[in-house]
Amino acid sequence: MAGKFIRGELSVFAYDMNRITLVLPYQQVLIGTARRSLSDSNGVAFIRCLTD
Repeated sequence: MAGKFIRGELSVFAYDMNRITLVLPYQQVLIGTARRSLSDSNGVAFIRCLTD
């Protein structure tokens, strides 16, 4: 896969301050979706941690 947000094994993801997905190269279908309640396997709302 290639694109302006992917370089080799590196990729960029971005969320706005309302936790809306702006860039997610490997899951483009999620762009524009709210991810505010998404938690990891430990129950940590990691998107909230990124935007707080």
